[in-house]
Amino acid sequence: MPRPDGSILVLAPLPAQALAPLRGRFRLVEAGPDPLGFLASSPDGRGAEIAFTIGNRPFTRAMAELLPALRYVCHFGVGTDLLDLAALGERGVLVTNTPGASASCVADLAVAMLLSLTRALPGGDAFVRRGDWGVRPYGFDGAVGGRRVGIYGMGEIGLKVAARLSAFETEIGYHSRSFRPDAPYRRFPSLRELAGWADDLVVAVAATPRTAGTVDRGVLAALGPGGHVVNVARGSIVDEDALLDALRSGGLRGAGLDTFRNEPAIRDEFRNLDNVILSPHAGGGTARAIARTAEIFHANLRRYLEGQPPRNVVNPETSNP
Repeated sequence: MPRPDGSILVLAPLPAQALAPLRGRFRLVEAGPDPLGFLASSPDGRGAEIAFTIGNRPFTRAMAELLPALRYVCHFGVGTDLLDLAALGERGVLVTNTPGASASCVADLAVAMLLSLTRALPGGDAFVRRGDWGVRPYGFDGAVGGRRVGIYGMGEIGLKVAARLSAFETEIGYHSRSFRPDAPYRRFPSLRELAGWADDLVVAVAATPRTAGTVDRGVLAALGPGGHVVNVARGSIVDEDALLDALRSGGLRGAGLDTFRNEPAIRDEFRNLDNVILSPHAGGGTARAIARTAEIFHANLRRYLEGQPPRNVVNPETSNP
């Protein structure tokens, strides 16, 4: 059983597949929409050794300081950029995530967005719905085949995006922190150089302080007026002011966005543009991806409870006896 008070603190709304098998076996203390307020106002859950969270909810230093018994955070999802790993590490708290579980589904969305943008499918759909077909000409000249696609971040998602787009007769290049010997594509030493070579840019890099805001004005200018940006990573990686300016001015042809800064409270300017495809951070939200994520999530929890060396630790430097 979880120690020392027998409870598991649930700090975010996890999918039913994650919690249902645990109900009745463990005492789950669910913090609700305001976990910091819950912890500050109620002693229930403060004695938990284990906490659950998810990628789109923050885990702050202030929350960690209210959990003196916490030793393990079992994270549902891949991205841990909203977790204060430094604060958790200082307190000896291990954090695990669920890598690879949603990579295929996220890659599917990235490719679907790029195909839709290059073939102007949203505009064609609107054209037909308005009754303009047969009344006035509809011009479109785009095709993804023959284009150069730059992938920013050649992790599991980037590899799968590249494999899918290669089947569409595109040329693939990438920029990543490290060379991938298993990626038979041209690697560029900088993101700016990749954007200057590419027709389109797919953002699939992990969100870290190093990558924050790196898709900036210079990168978008290098991509050019015929380019598209597809972001299936995190909103923090893209300079939204620069992106909006490029989309409004013709400095960029279009964008497909699954993630945003401050989501779900996205900026109204995005809703008012007809050259943007908007998606509610749903890349990994398929039944297949959620089921696989739940499997890894439960396996991580089981190993911790059984005293086995944990897998998928994102802060291995943490000392947790």
